[in-house]
Amino acid sequence: MNRQYVHLTSDFQTAMEAGCRHGSSVVITINADAMAHDGETFYLLENGVWLCEYVAPLYFSLKGRNIKCQPEWHL
Repeated sequence: MNRQYVHLTSDFQTAMEAGCRHGSSVVITINADAMAHDGETFYLLENGVWLCEYVAPLYFSLKGRNIKCQPEWHL
């Protein structure tokens, strides 16, 4: 995969479904408030997806591991 931006969503279910399209899913919670406070730029797409150029690991926290993907999520 060769993306130019990190794709973010505020919805946990959407994050799981998007991850499962490419295999198993691990959801990483991003402290976007802290990123914005530190001057990072975000872009909002019409479909509700947020983009940013980079997320430093200091903003990460794991929300769930080894999430069982549902068959309908594999599009």
